[in-house]
Amino acid sequence: MADYDDMTPGEVLADASVADFIASLGRGIADAQQELDRNSIEQLDSFTERLDGLGGKSLIELGFSPAFYHYQHADLSCSLNVRLRVEKETGFDLGINAAFGRTDQESAGSASSLTETESGTSSRTEVRTAELSVQNASAGLLTVGGAEYSVEEERPFMDRASDLADELRADGAVDAVRMHREATELSISTSADTDKVLIGPSSVAFVNHPFRLGYIRVSLNESTTVVLDADHTVSVDAADDTESLARELSEKIDELDGYTAAVAHSSSPWGDGLKFGTGKSEVEDEHSDMLQRIARILRESSLTFRLVGKADRQGHADWSKSYKRDFNQNLSEDRANAVRDALLKLAPDIDPERIEAIGRGEERAVEEDHPVDNPDDRVVEIYPAESGWYISVEAGDGVDLEDVSPDLTSGGEGNGWIGIFRSLADGEDGETVTIEGQTFTLKGERDGYPHGAPRTYAANLAADVNAESDFDVAANARGPICHLSRPGDSTQFTLYSSGQSDLQIEGSQAVTVTRQFSRTSSEREVRQRSGNRTVAVGASVDVRYSRQFELDVTGNSSITARLVSVPAPPEFLDTIREFLKD
Repeated sequence: MADYDDMTPGEVLADASVADFIASLGRGIADAQQELDRNSIEQLDSFTERLDGLGGKSLIELGFSPAFYHYQHADLSCSLNVRLRVEKETGFDLGINAAFGRTDQESAGSASSLTETESGTSSRTEVRTAELSVQNASAGLLTVGGAEYSVEEERPFMDRASDLADELRADGAVDAVRMHREATELSISTSADTDKVLIGPSSVAFVNHPFRLGYIRVSLNESTTVVLDADHTVSVDAADDTESLARELSEKIDELDGYTAAVAHSSSPWGDGLKFGTGKSEVEDEHSDMLQRIARILRESSLTFRLVGKADRQGHADWSKSYKRDFNQNLSEDRANAVRDALLKLAPDIDPERIEAIGRGEERAVEEDHPVDNPDDRVVEIYPAESGWYISVEAGDGVDLEDVSPDLTSGGEGNGWIGIFRSLADGEDGETVTIEGQTFTLKGERDGYPHGAPRTYAANLAADVNAESDFDVAANARGPICHLSRPGDSTQFTLYSSGQSDLQIEGSQAVTVTRQFSRTSSEREVRQRSGNRTVAVGASVDVRYSRQFELDVTGNSSITARLVSVPAPPEFLDTIREFLKD
């Protein structure tokens, strides 16, 4: 019998097998039909036997035939009455007798603190993070774990943010710092040559090109003729492979008076890459020339670039290997994006999709087993996105790249020039830049700066903007770029700490803590006792459990059936008669 405890009435009825009961009734009708057919067939002997009293004839010959019967229809009905009763009984008795006696002295000391995390999870975090926002106009204090850090108002806003991050890293207040700057788009225009003064949504970039440079891409191994100017043409035949052809072409150009050439594959970075400080993603001023060169290639050719950010294997000693790997991956992406942002400011009119920025983390450092602290791994490398060999051609005094061919600067396949960059004269003195309706005159003279250099113009413009006390725009010069921002714009900081002590951060005067560190603590208790204690305990437990089932199933059934006599088929009778004739 099934266990009917906790079963519903419908489940009990289903278990009573009503379907089997009805099926049995149907099979009974089928069995009866089979017996009727068998009886009719057995009568054939009587109908085919020749009888003397009938003159030696059979009943069949006299016209008689056996009758067959079948059920014309049948009605089945059944009814069930199911009654189920389940009784359960549970009993529990517990008895305890105890006696306790004590004479002692006790001294106790304890310390405890709450354990909580801001993330809302009760699991212990290995590395904790906090976030804060520092407005450009801030001039307050930041307190981290009781130590105060000043955000100096006199410093330009980007320098203030960088200095604060450097102090936090150097003092060991936190393990690492990441920054992200937010800027409002401004209304900016200029009267200067737009080849030299580039206007972005929140920046003014200054460029000059004291070089005459061109790039040839070699992607096919076929005979190629390259025209550098009216007096200089170089031809090469198809070689063993594309590399051999590219190197032969580069060597022939390099042998020409006034020209210098170098060859590299797209799988090799252009230049030495842009280096970064430990834990940093801010682009240094020393990379200005490289950035200006790549930006000009972007502006004056169809070439696209891939920026690959990397990181060394450094990380806090208390970080797990996986967390350190994830942090360095994010840091490498920050570096690549910082270089991409700088290029877009130096080439504001290009399609941003032409610059791809990706991070490789500490991948190369691990695969090649580099030192943990390795400046060569803290880098962003620049690669042309189109596969092939590239020849850089620089024109010296007395020559110029004019009427070059094949010209692929607007796109196209095969071997040819993908970019020609002629020198631009220094200086935009007397021209103006207008920012939010305020006009500033460009100046190329500044103490300690080279005359007419892009970074000189950027520094002078930033100083003039910040000198306007009632002007609602702040400026910060970084290399050839003058970054502009509203006082209410901010830099977002993410602080990382693996320390286990409570680490509170507090801000003031536009230094806003948006998320505190998760906090952890420990609990400790020490007791000392002396004396005598006696304990006596007696206990008894009695548990009773019983279940009783009672199931009663009653039912009745009825069958109403109608039998119909059916004459034997004529074909059947004809066959019998033919048999009797024989």
